[in-house]
Amino acid sequence: MDPLEKIKTIFEKYTTSYHFYLRDLVNNKVYEFGRKKRYPFCSCFKLAVLMAYFDSLKDESELFEEIIIHPEKFSPGGGIINYFTTPVKFTYFQLAQMMMSFSDGTATDVLIEKSQLKLISEKIQSITEDSQLTTNLGTMVKTFQVDFLKGKETRSENIKNAGKESIKFNYTNAEDLADLALSASKYKNNQFYNQLLRTSKQLPRTDLFFSESTKFIGKTGSLGYGFFVNDCGVIEHNGNPIAVLGYATEGWPLLKELVELKCGVIGIEILKHFGINDINNRFNKLSENLIE
Repeated sequence: MDPLEKIKTIFEKYTTSYHFYLRDLVNNKVYEFGRKKRYPFCSCFKLAVLMAYFDSLKDESELFEEIIIHPEKFSPGGGIINYFTTPVKFTYFQLAQMMMSFSDGTATDVLIEKSQLKLISEKIQSITEDSQLTTNLGTMVKTFQVDFLKGKETRSENIKNAGKESIKFNYTNAEDLADLALSASKYKNNQFYNQLLRTSKQLPRTDLFFSESTKFIGKTGSLGYGFFVNDCGVIEHNGNPIAVLGYATEGWPLLKELVELKCGVIGIEILKHFGINDINNRFNKLSENLIE
């Protein structure tokens, strides 16, 4: 089966709606399928937070200023800071690392406050055609949780309805995600910015099975226990950017961990499309076959 057709088959089998956008950066050819509509932004907006934070810096020394964060200021969502029960002290550079590597909610909201939500929103609007961010991460997650918990339908219907409420405030689509990732990759030739943008992710998705020769420079995101899953990034092979990718999805019925596996398979198929066959040793065909 053609690699892109296999990707389409995965999305159509396991999601209720999806939008996929892949642009070849060598010949500028675009491959797009699915439904272009508004999807929850999830954590992909953190690329804009990173850019806006570096916009706000007057001097690089500010990266290494320390801030004490008390438990009452912790934000819900993913990450590691919520595991602490006492005040924590980090530099802003460390918080940016946690935002990019662990998608940490508290780290993200501290950086949003530092960079100003209005300026982050303007950054997104200057790059994308139809994406919006009007709340910080904590508000996004709390609103979603409240709408999910007050639902009277099945679990999946409650999550879907909570997602509908979420996109009233924060939304995107696959093409916009690709544009955001491409802009982030070109934004600033700065050693600290580039280190943060390229930092290893705790939970890789599309690049789960990429070998060392291939890099995925971007940000992933999910909401509703893996019901909504997005990913975006620039694909580099042997140091050369070859493509930019974005996808936004909803309705995954699988356990979140199995969704990660399927996203990794999507990454393999994208590499096949470009004639790249080297993947890492984590891939296990038997595991993939278990959920075919």
